[in-house]
Amino acid sequence: MKREPLGLVDNKTLHGMTENVVPIAMAVLFLLSLALVVGRAGSLRSFSQDYAGSGDFLVESCDDRLGLGADQWQCTGLFVAQDGSGAGGAELITSHGALASDRPYVGERLQVFHATGDASVVYPVRYRLNELARLFLALLPQLLLAAGALIWLAGWYLTRRLDPDDFVARDAMRLPQRFSWRSRGVTWILCALALLVTNYLLTTRILGSLDIA
Repeated sequence: MKREPLGLVDNKTLHGMTENVVPIAMAVLFLLSLALVVGRAGSLRSFSQDYAGSGDFLVESCDDRLGLGADQWQCTGLFVAQDGSGAGGAELITSHGALASDRPYVGERLQVFHATGDASVVYPVRYRLNELARLFLALLPQLLLAAGALIWLAGWYLTRRLDPDDFVARDAMRLPQRFSWRSRGVTWILCALALLVTNYLLTTRILGSLDIA
């Protein structure tokens, strides 16, 4: 029995992975990115209603909370609703490590907002606009990921049975650019990943993050 050269076997294995494993991975990436986009868009649309609570918070103590995500100050204290009803203990979460962030001091009184119907965790009003900006900025790389995966899948579907060397010339009037859609999709995905890193540094180290939504 004649054995195939090692290089040919490797090429066939690589081709099999491209034609079977990579499309599945791209489909999963597209679905996950699309779910993130839909979820983020829903959070932005309902942000005003979901975080309509407001009031005053009196700081009693603060500790830093450092981790893999955005660094934050976690403070305990007394919360009083805007209408003056219901004073009680609450936890304040505020940005730590960003350019405009500062540690709340004991005895400081802050204007805060919180999730509607839940005043156990509150956030400084001055970071509300920053948090909205963070949510908007995070939407762009998610859109790019979904678009890149979709472009790659379209190129794969339209050329999976075709050899570009044989078909580009005769299909000159029938979407010849589809043979480059896979590489374009990869380019979009790489841009999205670079933007994710840039966005993380921007929102956690400059704007600050409350990690809402």
